[in-house]
Amino acid sequence: MQEYLEFEIENEERFHLLKNIFLKIKREKETYFKTNIEPSDKLEDWNHYLDENAIQYFNKRELILDSEEQKIYNKLWHLTDPQIRIHHPMFNTNDNWSFDGTISTIFEGEYDLISIEKHYNKGKLTIEQHGIPFGGTESLVQLIEAFGNKVTHDSWHEGPHIRPEISWNFELAKKLVKNGKGVEQLLKKHRKKSTIKIEKEWFDYEFGYVNIDTKNIYLTNTGNWHETRKLDEKSIYTSRKKNKKTGFSFILILFAVFLLITYFFKEGNLILNGSIFLGLISLIYVIDITFKKEYGEQFKIPFEKIKAIHLYEKHANIFFNDKMNNPSSILITEIDSKGIMILKNLKEQLGMIYYKD
Repeated sequence: MQEYLEFEIENEERFHLLKNIFLKIKREKETYFKTNIEPSDKLEDWNHYLDENAIQYFNKRELILDSEEQKIYNKLWHLTDPQIRIHHPMFNTNDNWSFDGTISTIFEGEYDLISIEKHYNKGKLTIEQHGIPFGGTESLVQLIEAFGNKVTHDSWHEGPHIRPEISWNFELAKKLVKNGKGVEQLLKKHRKKSTIKIEKEWFDYEFGYVNIDTKNIYLTNTGNWHETRKLDEKSIYTSRKKNKKTGFSFILILFAVFLLITYFFKEGNLILNGSIFLGLISLIYVIDITFKKEYGEQFKIPFEKIKAIHLYEKHANIFFNDKMNNPSSILITEIDSKGIMILKNLKEQLGMIYYKD
């Protein structure tokens, strides 16, 4: 399956530099797959493919080695719960990837480099996946943008490239470290002092509905508030219920396919068989649309168990502890702008942004 990145080109000369290094990496990657001889990822071996601006891009670091800021970052990292620090935007700094990290990730990616093209001031880089997972597109974005270009569309993300939320705050980090506290303690402190001021809200997503009141987020199949009353926190039991419903929908679709095959090949009037064929195709489509919302999860997430909410253009990833207090997460896809705004408001009220004391 092919994926691609579209980007705005800064200038002609730098695009040709990008194209040259892309073709070189493509040749080296093909040789690596055939011979298993790993190519060099050392900057000095690739210098003549890079201009000064690209070198500066790959060397950009917000945290300088052995600086006070780096030491504070490391201390805060160790003070913070491992389940929080892995996903928390406070630990995302405004650094670019190193050159060796960029091309070594491209070499190891489970995909072929296909082409890089230019049409007026627009560029397009295409790859062919070997399977899933294939390594993602972040390293390719770093390569493209090192030459001054701006990635505008990522087919793997079905829209703009999803970039991490950058929320590193040196001054706040110093206060936390001085008090011997990690990031999660700050959030708990803020939550104790505030009350969630949110009306009952709901929005739909690809596989169901999200309902929110003053205490919980609910994943529902109908969006009806009566459904939320019987919902429990996520557990093995809630997963089993989902699997049963999905299995029932799958059986219905299989039955429709069986009818489709049976009647299509039945001897008789071709016009009649053609009509039956179209009717059964419509039936399969209706079954899929009707039960699509039934595929979604059904459980509630208490606010106090939410660890982080990551928001993207049309998706959201919520990290939380389940009923047994084990770390879990849910990816909510195809959310409209209203839903994103509701989650953004909730995220701010939960203290998942950083306030100055």
